[in-house]
Amino acid sequence: MQIQYDYKDGDGRIVHSVIRTGNKDFFRVREVNGEKITNWDGVQIVPFNLPEIYEKTAVILVEGEKDVQTLKDLGIPATTIPGGSNGWDPLIKKQPDFCQKYFNGKTVIIIPDNDPPGEKYMETGAQFLSDGGAVVHTCPICIEMDKGADITDWIEINKPDRETFMDTVEFNMNLWEPKKPAPSLNSPIHVSDELRSVSSENQYDISAVFNQITQGAGSWSRDTFNRKCPSHEDKKASLSITMAEDKILMRCHAGCSFSNICNGLGIKPKHTFKTGRAHLRAKQQQIPGPRPGELSKICNEILNTDEPEEFNGVKAPIMDEYVKGISRLTDAHPVIIYSTALASVGAQAQTRLVIQKGTYYVRLYPNIWSLSVAESGTYKTTALNAGAAPLVKREKEIIDEIVEHSTNMDRLIADGVDDDDPDVAVYRNRLEEAESKRRKLPDKSSWEACLDRIEKCGGGIWLLSEFGAWLSGLERTYNQGFKQTITELYDVPDTYEESTRTHGTRILTKPFISISGVSTIEFLSGLLSKEDASTGFLARFLLFRPPAKNTVPDALPGTSEREEDLESYNFLQEIYRQLSCMTVPLEYKLSSQAKKIFGEYHQSMYDRFYKMTDAERFWMEPFIKRLGPSALKIAMVSQFLIQSEQDVIDEHAMMTGVSLTSYSEICTRFLFRRELGESEFQRKARVVKEYIAKRGGSVKGGSLFSSHILGGGTKEYTNMCESLEARGEILVERIDRNIKPHSKIMLVDTKG
Repeated sequence: MQIQYDYKDGDGRIVHSVIRTGNKDFFRVREVNGEKITNWDGVQIVPFNLPEIYEKTAVILVEGEKDVQTLKDLGIPATTIPGGSNGWDPLIKKQPDFCQKYFNGKTVIIIPDNDPPGEKYMETGAQFLSDGGAVVHTCPICIEMDKGADITDWIEINKPDRETFMDTVEFNMNLWEPKKPAPSLNSPIHVSDELRSVSSENQYDISAVFNQITQGAGSWSRDTFNRKCPSHEDKKASLSITMAEDKILMRCHAGCSFSNICNGLGIKPKHTFKTGRAHLRAKQQQIPGPRPGELSKICNEILNTDEPEEFNGVKAPIMDEYVKGISRLTDAHPVIIYSTALASVGAQAQTRLVIQKGTYYVRLYPNIWSLSVAESGTYKTTALNAGAAPLVKREKEIIDEIVEHSTNMDRLIADGVDDDDPDVAVYRNRLEEAESKRRKLPDKSSWEACLDRIEKCGGGIWLLSEFGAWLSGLERTYNQGFKQTITELYDVPDTYEESTRTHGTRILTKPFISISGVSTIEFLSGLLSKEDASTGFLARFLLFRPPAKNTVPDALPGTSEREEDLESYNFLQEIYRQLSCMTVPLEYKLSSQAKKIFGEYHQSMYDRFYKMTDAERFWMEPFIKRLGPSALKIAMVSQFLIQSEQDVIDEHAMMTGVSLTSYSEICTRFLFRRELGESEFQRKARVVKEYIAKRGGSVKGGSLFSSHILGGGTKEYTNMCESLEARGEILVERIDRNIKPHSKIMLVDTKG
């Protein structure tokens, strides 16, 4: 859909237009002799909405025409310029008197979008407007919203009236004052001869540098200046700057590299040391190279990361046979097969299996959420598909049944049979009954489409071979609130009320959702936030981190044995049919032996928790609280597989639940300690050191530069090596003072 925004002069005549397409692209047009052309040569550009702001003494400036219309609907005078964040420079170049002509003497309040282009639009526009005689205020009220949010998004969420909005603007606006240009530090700082050392090395006035980078917004804590880090989107003062005797010490608490911090401040690393690059050679002299035999010790320390072993704790006999059989056929991780298969059986059962209040926890249903994080090429998707294979086959049977009933009904109607005829009603009832048996939820649909399926079927399971892509989709505008709703549905409430744009208010009865997904840590880490753990979304998942595969795949893939050939596969198929026919819920209790096993597990889990560091306890607490209920859910499903008619969970089923959740606890601690808990810089530094360690502790620069382990160019690898060298974690034998392909890079014993 295209939207045309007309720019009019003071008399209301159209001067030019901007057309925005459905994919947010835009192009400019003007009409000449009845024909629309895109050439703007000679056109006098005007502010958008000029007739309504022409005589106003105060106006709000936003970044887009849509935002102007939003404010106009509130009765607020607003304007913008064509071109968005990049529009100011070409506009002023063509029409130097633009700001003076239209804004001289006006009060202009700029509300930017919450992203770097929005900040650029605000700063550039404020300078030009101020030069043109306007009194400029900035009002970044979108700063607490998601990245990229604009004033339209803010108004849609907060729904203010005109008075409330203006009160908010008045409270948040700040008078803009031109910034004094800072002296350039992109070239060596020139200092007077008396301050220059007689040394042959270049000397730098680090006091002058220190004074420059500690100017502006920030705060002092004794001798340390704290400010926002220029190397990343910093919402708080993450950068600490301290002056030492012969150097400036800088540390970003978010983990940014030293080189990137310097680049952001407009200086070079050598400007922070009194004597240029001499500090690097001094550092090399201070750190002796590894003695013979030491490199292997250093490498072992780096590579010994407490990575979880492969999961082998399968206890349920039927599931044991199935998992081992599939793992033998595909070389896929057993834990992914196992967790997916259990979650799939639980999704088929829905609320037909239950542990009532009184057995340690409030009522539990077998909805299991699992997420397996593994390296690329480790058959993650194969394992996921194998675990869900019986359910997927059952789903295909149901879809075939739906197609058959739908075809028969359509044929009757096509033959002239009335829509309310009993024969048509029979097929319609069969169609609805078949639809209610579906259990696989669509992973690439909107929230409203998923609600439709949940309403018809009572719920189901998401099988996510690209968990990261699915998670990213939850953040899209049309899925706003999707993640929060999913989180709330985890406890399977008796009723849940949800409002949608197209269907109004729906009331869902015991909505049941299971999730089984796989992903790589590289894709996932950027999508999971600290809030996801603390708010409980991520903590509802059983996290697994199976180790990397070291086996060699068969040279000639293929085998005569298939999933369907396994006796346990056919058994599971029968289990799905049996569960779909159940009408009375099976309420479980724990045997005395199962109670003992669970009680001991529960106590030992909390004993381990209280021995963790404060940092680990922060991350682990939301998970620890849910491991016990998850163990009971798994035990419930396992017991049904062991003996479907027994309503008492025995020790074998309970051990199945305990073994799987215990493994998840180990994996979760590893993930947060090593991967999800790392900053981007820490992760990249670890990857580089592990790369060197796997090659004996010493590599050529060229080998590292061409490895593609960081995904960037030579500059990124050079910056990382300089940072690690400055931290004393590697030793570089340089070529011509630079890190080049022939340079030797060695690990250093930081514990020695």
